[in-house]
Amino acid sequence: MSRDETSGRPGGIRPARERRTWQGAVCGADAGSIVLYDDGRLERDAFTSGLSMRGGPGVAAALDDAAALFALDLELVPWWCPGCAASYCGAHWSHWPVFDDEGFLDCIRGCCPHGHERMLED
Repeated sequence: MSRDETSGRPGGIRPARERRTWQGAVCGADAGSIVLYDDGRLERDAFTSGLSMRGGPGVAAALDDAAALFALDLELVPWWCPGCAASYCGAHWSHWPVFDDEGFLDCIRGCCPHGHERMLED
């Protein structure tokens, strides 16, 4: 039986403190989700990628507000369009990779259904 290093619980299961899922404004499909764990880590799942990081002090307080999360770190909510004040699923964002001069991935940019362009991931 394995034990999770952060919680000591059997099976490597970390207790999730909170989970939020956003639905797309156009179709209602899941646009993305964030899970905040008791140990302060968060996992974000979105159409751009998965992200695991340490959540800062403002994340828990902002967890119900995509605009507030965007203000903390744009990568937390790549589904959020600040121009529309709405969330969209991956099917409704046009998104593309941007490469640097050496051919390495620099960021992912996107355009919402209403033409607002922004960086989705850095």
